[in-house]
Amino acid sequence: MKDRLQENDTRLGNRHRARFTPAELIAVVSTIALLGTVGLPSLSSARRQSEQVLCHMNLKELGLAWQDFAADHDGWILPAWIAQGNQATYPMGCPESLKQPGLWWEKLSRQAYLNPAAGPLVHVFHCPGDSDPLTSQLNGRTFHHSYVYMDYFGLSYSTNPDRWPGNRNYGVKRRSSITKHPGQTPVMTEPPTGNYKRGNLVVPSGGYANREHKLWTVLRHRNAANMLFDDGHVEAVKENHPALTYDCRDLF
Repeated sequence: MKDRLQENDTRLGNRHRARFTPAELIAVVSTIALLGTVGLPSLSSARRQSEQVLCHMNLKELGLAWQDFAADHDGWILPAWIAQGNQATYPMGCPESLKQPGLWWEKLSRQAYLNPAAGPLVHVFHCPGDSDPLTSQLNGRTFHHSYVYMDYFGLSYSTNPDRWPGNRNYGVKRRSSITKHPGQTPVMTEPPTGNYKRGNLVVPSGGYANREHKLWTVLRHRNAANMLFDDGHVEAVKENHPALTYDCRDLF
């Protein structure tokens, strides 16, 4: 009996020794909290960097599609937007396919200029760092949009040579011959929410809205914004980048 009591006392003693004292608990919790505080910024930084890379890849894919469209249409650039029932005139030689109603992103999607193998088609228009994308529907599919297309490419008041900005013709050909800064002319950018992310996904940057690009570009990625340029390259531009200071008249 005495031996059994001693055995029970030993078990109880071991059980008590296995428990943490309040001071030890505080020390453990504090250590975990400290490690979390140290690790979270690194995780957050890695996530932001990943978002920027994916956004860069999206714009690169869109740029390739944009260039392919022009190559297949004898140098004619994808129109920003052609309204349904539009009675506009077009320059001589403008292909019929450019005159079809629709938005730029709809045409790239419908005419298979985007490569599904590079990623799901519905995701190529969405920056993963954009928590408030514009949503639209096409052929029963939902698209989330984070990028806008500069409207000086292909609207009736925009960059047609000769009489710009008074030219009422739709259609732009051979961008390299009409821009003052080849390779530095923005094609697509990341807009802020609100008035500049509109349903037509076109930036108000044409002949009648001569404002600096920084007014409709959000620096979402660590004080930078991904921007697609007319030579197809994508660059993370910061607030002092020349492209953000340009307006339409600086470019054409």
